[in-house]
Amino acid sequence: MDKRSGFGRKAVERSHSGSKGINAYDKMSSTQKRDELVKKHLNLVNFIVSRLAIGLPSWIDKRDLISSGVLG
Repeated sequence: MDKRSGFGRKAVERSHSGSKGINAYDKMSSTQKRDELVKKHLNLVNFIVSRLAIGLPSWIDKRDLISSGVLG
């Protein structure tokens, strides 16, 4: 727990007690959690790649940038 901010796992659990979403997330395996986060942020990766591609040479493939963004 970070003493400066007062946030930690127990503080989060207390603030979300009874939340079905948090409980379901806690029950997922680490692979499932990773996959859910990737799916959740794909639109953001696509948006950023589209913005970056404007200033890049045409020989750089957007699909390669998206792949790198997903790995990141």
